[in-house]
Amino acid sequence: MRGQIVHTVTIPAGGAPDERGAVPFRSTKSSPGYGEYYPAYVSLERLDGIYVHGVNASAHVKSFHGRHVIVEVAAPFEGDAAAPIAAFKDALHMEADRAARRYGDISLREEYTFYCVSDYDDGDRLITENRLLIAQLLKDETAGLTDDEIETTLASSLRYDRDDFTVIEWDGALILDKSEEFEDTITLIELANIQLVAYRELDARLTSHISGIRGMGEIRAPNIFRLSRTLRAIMRARAESLYHLDAIGDALKLYGDWYDARVYSLAARKLYLDKWRQTVEDKLALLEKIFEMVSALQGEMYNIGLQAKKAVLILLGVCGFTGVTAFAAMAILGSAIYLERSQQRFRQESWLEQEKAFAASETRKAMAKDLITNHLRPGMDEQEVTKLLGDPDATAPCRNEELRKPPEPEPHHCFEYFIGRRAEDKSTLDLAFSGEGGLLRAALSWR
Repeated sequence: MRGQIVHTVTIPAGGAPDERGAVPFRSTKSSPGYGEYYPAYVSLERLDGIYVHGVNASAHVKSFHGRHVIVEVAAPFEGDAAAPIAAFKDALHMEADRAARRYGDISLREEYTFYCVSDYDDGDRLITENRLLIAQLLKDETAGLTDDEIETTLASSLRYDRDDFTVIEWDGALILDKSEEFEDTITLIELANIQLVAYRELDARLTSHISGIRGMGEIRAPNIFRLSRTLRAIMRARAESLYHLDAIGDALKLYGDWYDARVYSLAARKLYLDKWRQTVEDKLALLEKIFEMVSALQGEMYNIGLQAKKAVLILLGVCGFTGVTAFAAMAILGSAIYLERSQQRFRQESWLEQEKAFAASETRKAMAKDLITNHLRPGMDEQEVTKLLGDPDATAPCRNEELRKPPEPEPHHCFEYFIGRRAEDKSTLDLAFSGEGGLLRAALSWR
């Protein structure tokens, strides 16, 4: 089998968008006339006279919206064994890496290889005679593959007419086209790789922010404002990143069953773009929850501070300002803050808003005493309890010995609500129910 290898490396560029000299994408296949939706790229440079294993190669560097750079290194290839072709591809990768380093950080790079073949009489016969080689090249594998693995690889294919054939895999694609119109298919798959890099970039940024928040331990007042600024920056990054990601994906989805859309959709599925997007969305949702919790905590602490200041001003106004009264005022201030934070009135809205991982020593735990004393009545049925507190985090046999001591009735089961964490231990509010579903009693547990 002989043809041309086009090896690509895609990296985030991080520069400002530059649409000057943008070359619009033009499909050579039949497609609707929505030219304004097709993406365009800026050609940054072309390099010729690159020799790889004694073969003359060329490179093309292009930018999409100034945010991602793709380096394409192309060279002819010929062979019937996977190992030498794979070694040649690896040498092309080194050249592409070398060029990409001049345009940005390559730590999040995505590499992809296109095997473009135009010299053949019968495409079906070419596929049949080289089925093992094709599967090995597209999987970047030199070892033997089972028939099932080969069939699975070749099944990820599509055709535009009888003489062409495209197979798309995670690491590479085979494009058979006698007319040598490879560029449109290459560009569409490159766009899917751009999305993958963008998702990975955003996922890494969100993971870093979440790890930083977890490393803070208990959320204290001096850190809350910094956390809020961090979250606002994340929200801005979220809006900007998803806007550009959606702009590419949504535009291509407009084409329905047209060939361009089918090429892109197959590439997106092979690159697991939907799963990457879901991962990013889950982390963004978690950060939004944290942001809401911190905002609520800031409001509570602000109110505590106002109440304490009023008490200090009243004391100073009555007693006059002396060293003793100043010391007493500071003691009252500290006691007020401690008492207010350690014992709060139960508020259903605040209880339901708390995220499990961040309820450690704050709202839920502070409200637990008032909740047990004034709101949980013996005899309440399970429906009343879940209406008040939401669904429990676990329903299990009662493990708290305080709830099982005689002469109290033996509980049938317990609702467990997570309220905090101390080191490696988990704190829960345990509600014991009878076999008929009536509330017997409640207690706090560390385990």
